Amino acid sequence: MSSYVAVNNDETHCKSLNLNGTMHENKFVTNVHLGRITFSRPIADWDSLMSKHTNSSIKKSHCCLKSLSCCSKQQWKSYSIYFIKSIFPYFLKDISGGLTIGVMNIPQGMAYSLLAGLPPVYGLYIGFLSPLFYAIFGRCTQFSMGTFAVVSLLIVGPIEQHSSKVAVNHHNSIINSNSTLVEDIITNKLPLQYSEPRAIVAVTLTFLVGIIQLIIGFCQLGTFTSYLAPSMVSGYTSGAGFHVLSSQICSLFGVKSAKKYQGPGSFFMVYVNLFKNIRETNLFTLLISAASIAFLMIIKFCAEPLLKQYIDLKIPIPSELILVALGTIISGTLNLHSTKNVSIVGYIASGMPQVTVPHWSIIPDLLPDAILIGFVSTFLSVSLVKLFSLKYRNKVNFNHEILSLGIINTFTSFFSCFVQSGSLSRSMVLAGTKTRTPLSGIFSSMLIVFVLLFLGPYFEATPSCILSAIIVVALKNILTQPKKLPYLWNTYKPDFFLFTVTFLGTIILDVTYGLLVGLISCLIVLTERQRSIKLLELCNISGTELYVHKHYELLTKTQIDKTQSDYLLSSIKAIRVLGSLNFSSAENFTNRIYKTINNMMLDEDFNYVNNNVLSHHNGINDKIQDGYHNHCQLNEASVNTKDSKNNIYELSKILNERNGTKSNDNYLLRNSNVVSKSSDILRTERCNLSHRQTEPNLPSLHVDLHDFLMKHDGEKLRRFLLLDISGITHIDPAGAAALTEIQRNLYKNNLFVILCGDPTPFKCLSACDWYVCPGLKSIYPTLYDAGAVCVKLLCQDESNPRRSSESRVNDTNSE
Repeated sequence: MSSYVAVNNDETHCKSLNLNGTMHENKFVTNVHLGRITFSRPIADWDSLMSKHTNSSIKKSHCCLKSLSCCSKQQWKSYSIYFIKSIFPYFLKDISGGLTIGVMNIPQGMAYSLLAGLPPVYGLYIGFLSPLFYAIFGRCTQFSMGTFAVVSLLIVGPIEQHSSKVAVNHHNSIINSNSTLVEDIITNKLPLQYSEPRAIVAVTLTFLVGIIQLIIGFCQLGTFTSYLAPSMVSGYTSGAGFHVLSSQICSLFGVKSAKKYQGPGSFFMVYVNLFKNIRETNLFTLLISAASIAFLMIIKFCAEPLLKQYIDLKIPIPSELILVALGTIISGTLNLHSTKNVSIVGYIASGMPQVTVPHWSIIPDLLPDAILIGFVSTFLSVSLVKLFSLKYRNKVNFNHEILSLGIINTFTSFFSCFVQSGSLSRSMVLAGTKTRTPLSGIFSSMLIVFVLLFLGPYFEATPSCILSAIIVVALKNILTQPKKLPYLWNTYKPDFFLFTVTFLGTIILDVTYGLLVGLISCLIVLTERQRSIKLLELCNISGTELYVHKHYELLTKTQIDKTQSDYLLSSIKAIRVLGSLNFSSAENFTNRIYKTINNMMLDEDFNYVNNNVLSHHNGINDKIQDGYHNHCQLNEASVNTKDSKNNIYELSKILNERNGTKSNDNYLLRNSNVVSKSSDILRTERCNLSHRQTEPNLPSLHVDLHDFLMKHDGEKLRRFLLLDISGITHIDPAGAAALTEIQRNLYKNNLFVILCGDPTPFKCLSACDWYVCPGLKSIYPTLYDAGAVCVKLLCQDESNPRRSSESRVNDTNSE
């Protein structure tokens, strides 16, 4: 009869299908027996496993470079047909997604260009070229590349620092880099040619960033971005977002005379200068700013969610473009710039971008800033690509994406564009439109071309405070990231540390120094993680080969019963090591292993050591020696009790039945201290823990255990420490030396360390360095194998006829 099990919410049904085809159903409330695993095999060690199951004919590949795949004409033809067929099902979605991103690129490009200290038209150039190039070279269809607030903020410093040098060379006039040139350009107080030095610096910086990204991609260094923790990136972007917000405060209030600062403390100086010049606030500008922020907040966070809920809105409302259009119409109609002194965007050149050439003489000066900005923009973009590739299960080559970023930044630098990166807000909108091909970038670029050719001059009357309001609202998700700090504190405190330190470092110091603080904090966390190591005392679940933590709690919050799990002999303990055993963690590991063993000494089942041996050994630290001396003394009164004798009598019958010998009551009485907690051994024998079924398959002992034991006067008992090394991720020679020293010290103190797990990380340690217990190999593949052999050794030691006879002779001589 075959059967299957179906589980419902209220009760369990077991339906059985009889051989005659009839079905009957039984209801029961108890747990379903899912099956049983039984196996029988000899106790294995790594030497036997490697000799039997390794294939020497397998050759390792020594090729370091991947061969480039070449396609035939037929393959290219098939790929082209497949590409064309895959485009048409998503053609309409790509059109809608591309036009949506194009609409967003118009106001955001102008706003982020002003944030970078450049005229607004440069942001439109990026909105035209960046999506077009990414549609050709990029692979992530949900990724929107273009202007980004954090990157725009990063390039302000280099532009203002080096624009004066370029101005001297090209215009024979010095532009004060500390003056508010952006406001002068916006209000048309300076001709547009005075903005050329700033554009030249931005173009040169973009060219260098593209070259750096190409180097990262060609050298396949994109994997190094994984060393930056997501919590560190969140803290950095959140701190940079507050810097972006502070940079727009003066524009929102209409205060033009406030000075700008760069370097540590610049975040606070913005507000100091704002309050110093608060009387110069333009009330009309402040009113327009408040109304713009309220309009965007209502549309984005109130109207859109309701419309998506009731009418299944698939395309977001172009609230930024609507706001810019309304603000431009009102400002132009009422002439707010002349009558109310409201700052406006000013002149916007129409037509396609002109070809520009980087300024080669300032490349050495811009190189440090280019390296920093290149790594930041690369990491932010790769993080977005990873996010969408995991969400939509797309296979993306991250090094290819980095190469795409380098190609785009390098090529667009010759067409009046500044540094570009991925935008989280636009990428989320693009993903919401369900685009699946790169064609969406082409439609977005076509819309920007239309604006550049025909609509550019109409945006000259747009109030600059509206663009600042667009930036502030776009930062909403970034500015609210600190609210997840309580969650990080409750789940994983290193992430809380990374976020807090990076965020505060970025706020207090600067955007540039904040990134360095984040990198250092990541290195500290990684180093501490490598230094930390964890030891878990294990116990075995009765009737299985499974070992779990001694204090492990199940999902039902019920602790495993020790009497049901501690089935091994009391003189055998098991510990699992978790972490990396290297030069930084070796000392910590040594202290923790001795501390754990010292705690084990508190267990009376493990306290059978001759104090005479310990008194002559100084290899273990004083604390462990005290633990041994204080807790390892054998109480003869407890051994000579009636219960102990009865247990020994019963144990002798079991052992002699297995070995075919007769019991010797006098021997057992005189040597009752040989039994390491005989009641536990008896319980072990009752639970079939000596594996009687598989004993014929057990390997023979390597040496005679009795010969070895008799060499140590007064020592008749052995204790075993099973050390599970399966949780050790890495070991270096310093860590292996520490483990060898621990093994040597414990070996001299009558405690044998048996390793269990994969010995591959221990290749740096010579085999002759191991202190091997007689009768045992150095490493066993599982805890169960090592534990079974230890049980066999202890039981054979008690039932060894040779040892019994010699003991009787010694006892007779003593009498």
